[in-house]
Amino acid sequence: MRARGAGLIGLAAASAVAIAGCSSGHTTSKGARATHGAAASPQGKVVLAAYQHTIDQKTAKMSLNESIAANGGQAGSGASAALNANGVVDFASRAVDLMAALQGQQIELREIGSNLFVHLPAAVAKQVPGGKPWISMNLDTISQAKLGTSLSSLTQTSQANPSQMLSYLQAVSSSGVHKAGTTTIRGTQATEYDATVDLQKLAAHQKSAAAQQAIKRLEAQMGTSGYPIKVWIDNAGLVRQLQFAISGHPSSAAGSASAAPTAVALTVTLQFYDYGTPVSVSAPPADQTTDLTKQLASSSP
Repeated sequence: MRARGAGLIGLAAASAVAIAGCSSGHTTSKGARATHGAAASPQGKVVLAAYQHTIDQKTAKMSLNESIAANGGQAGSGASAALNANGVVDFASRAVDLMAALQGQQIELREIGSNLFVHLPAAVAKQVPGGKPWISMNLDTISQAKLGTSLSSLTQTSQANPSQMLSYLQAVSSSGVHKAGTTTIRGTQATEYDATVDLQKLAAHQKSAAAQQAIKRLEAQMGTSGYPIKVWIDNAGLVRQLQFAISGHPSSAAGSASAAPTAVALTVTLQFYDYGTPVSVSAPPADQTTDLTKQLASSSP
C-alpha cells in the first residue's frame, strides 16, 4: 500500500477515536441519574442535566472539527492532520454518518455500534488489497489490542446508547465548573461552562477492572489526572457545542526503549443542532468492504 493511501487510512483510523465518542456512550440507569457522576456546584448540576437532556433527544445533526499533531521520535519528525466533518448521530442506536474532508480528500465515515466504515477516494481504494471502495474496522478489537480492553467495556453500563464525548460531562471535577459568558452558535444563544474531566472519576464509573486499568494507562500517557473541557448549553438545556484539547506521550507508556517519546496533541470541537432530525445509518455492502481490523490491531502503537 503506497504511503499516501496508508497515511490517509491511518489518519481515518486515528480519527475514529473522536468519531467513536459520538455514538458509543456511558450512561446511568434512570434511578442513578441524580448521584452517578453528579457535581456538587449548581453549575455542575446544569452540565449533568444538559448531558441527559441532550441524549434524550435521540438524534441530531452534528459537525466535527478535529486536529491531530505528533512530534518527536528518533528522527525528530512531526506530522499533523485536520478532519472537518458534518453529518448525523443517532444516540439511541449508537450510529453516526459523516461526510468528511481529510488531507484534502473527501471520505464518508459511518459508525454502527463498535464498527467503523470508511468510504475511500477511488485513487486510495485502488491501493487497498482487493480495491474495494469501503474499509471497515472493529473499534472494540483495536482498542482491546492497544489498551487491553474493548470500547464496549469502557462504556458499558445499563444503557449503552449516548455519545461518549457527552458522557465525559458526567466525570467533571466536582468543584471545577465555571460560567464563562454567552455566545451564539448556529443562531442559538448558549452559555459556556468551563470544566475539568476527572480521569479518576471516569475510571470509577467503569464496571470492569480492565476498563479501569485502561483509563489509568491513559492517565499515565497524558501525565495528568484531568483535562479541560468546554461545553455550551442553550436556554432549553441542550448541549450545542463541546470543545477540548488533550496531549500525551503514548510511546513512553508503551515501554519501548527504541524511540524517544512522541508528543501527540488532539483538539476537538463538536457541535449538535437540529435535534430530532430523522437518521438512518446502515453498513455498506459486505462485498464492497475490506476489513482492516487485524492489520490495525497488530500495527505498532
